[in-house]
Amino acid sequence: MIVLLAMLACESDNNLSVINDNGNGDIDGILGRVCDPATSNWLEGATVYTHLFREGELYDTRRAVSDVDGSWNLTDLPPDQMYMVYVQFGNEILEQLEVYVPPTGGVAMDEPACSGGTGRLAVVSGNYDDLGRVLEGLGYPGYEPVDGQNSAQLAAFLSNPENLGVYDAILFSGGHVEEDVFFDSDNSGQQIQVDTVLSSLRTYVQQGGLIIATDWSYDVIEGAWPDKVEFYGDDLRPDEAQRGEPGTYVGQVADSDLAGKVGTDIVDVRYDLSTYPLISGVSDETTIYLRGEQQMRMGTTVSSHKGPMTVGFSDGEGEVLFSNWRFDANAKTEAWEVLKIMLNQRLEESKDGE
Repeated sequence: MIVLLAMLACESDNNLSVINDNGNGDIDGILGRVCDPATSNWLEGATVYTHLFREGELYDTRRAVSDVDGSWNLTDLPPDQMYMVYVQFGNEILEQLEVYVPPTGGVAMDEPACSGGTGRLAVVSGNYDDLGRVLEGLGYPGYEPVDGQNSAQLAAFLSNPENLGVYDAILFSGGHVEEDVFFDSDNSGQQIQVDTVLSSLRTYVQQGGLIIATDWSYDVIEGAWPDKVEFYGDDLRPDEAQRGEPGTYVGQVADSDLAGKVGTDIVDVRYDLSTYPLISGVSDETTIYLRGEQQMRMGTTVSSHKGPMTVGFSDGEGEVLFSNWRFDANAKTEAWEVLKIMLNQRLEESKDGE
């Protein structure tokens, strides 16, 4: 049985921890796991390394890369020595550990607390919508933020269904990183990573998860569920659907039950960004909750576009909701009431199903 290390010195301001142990014969070198500080999930793809010195001169470096469970193992280390271990992801040093390897056996570090955090909701940040603020307004303050501007971290988080599975719902704010996460339009060789992300999202929903996306996050839906929602233009061309002309348009609440709860079947929907994605149609399995006449721009020509504004569909045990309008721009309006009722109902259902 692995003997976990005792921390002899608490983490200091420079993220340095001093670790010692009597050793364990079942372990080779130094064994540990790394947790993503941004998402509180096990982090795949972190580089862990330490330098080897002889008479004060650097002569070699041992490296390991964390696996899908965040586990790593530095092996082939000369015994009875102290090592400075660095845990790095991208250009950021996440942790520095001063670890003593005893004369016999290796050492295993205490596992960090890493179980998806305390919340059951995750919000991928973006430049154009603040869905964290939306959740707080709905009475759900306990969400976990995910850095949507860091491509490597976002891809690592979304690639692991085990990471996603701890959340009842994952919300995508418009304006997060898309290249090499949801598509590989520049042919940089990241198509395998993209396919892994999209497959992981489908698995998450099929196993009972809820995905909510808005506005420019439509690539999440278009990439993972291209048969459920038809966006304007060529699906293989990024941002092709972003043809919407800004303005305030009349939306019709197409779902009668939802209209009864809102108290009206007509709402104003504000589109305040320079452009937004247009929905051309949906599959027979997809529900249209809100539809209306919007405006489409092609070069200098502006024309009418009639289509869905808010849609939803099931996949397996879970569900996906998408709105092509920004939630922030419609706060406290009747359109906001449509959203509020839909989110509250589904999030309460998720809580009841725990």
